[in-house]
Amino acid sequence: AQGTWGIKNINVVSKAQLWWDPKSPDQLSAFNSTVMLNQDFFNEIIEYPVPVDMRVLKFLKQSPLALDMYTWFTYRMSYLKHPQDIPWEILQLQFGSDYANNPQGRRNFKKAFLRELKKITLVYKDLKVEPEQDKFTLHPGRTHILKIG
Repeated sequence: AQGTWGIKNINVVSKAQLWWDPKSPDQLSAFNSTVMLNQDFFNEIIEYPVPVDMRVLKFLKQSPLALDMYTWFTYRMSYLKHPQDIPWEILQLQFGSDYANNPQGRRNFKKAFLRELKKITLVYKDLKVEPEQDKFTLHPGRTHILKIG
């Protein structure tokens, strides 16, 4: 039914051993970290991949918001067939949990979103979006990395 959703067993990792210090993300380690994905999650990402450019992820790594936006844009472009208007309030619910749910929080979120969008469009030149006063419009376009097959 419209307006309903559900989740079940959202485990994505069966086990992991990480030799990494989040306070030193550029460190080199003498050990190899390993992550074993849950089989259902692995099958899902193999069947429905979202191609991203690892160089872009490195370029945007200082901004979690920009990383989220970039992967979301390239995912949306993989199936978008018609222009879609998204109210800023909805974008804030998805990307702006750190911003207050009030007019000032929405203004701050919109400002941050637009700032990060400038970075993304530097490297994702085919991205077709139209920020407006009360909404954000996505236009069909190419994924940043073309799918093979």
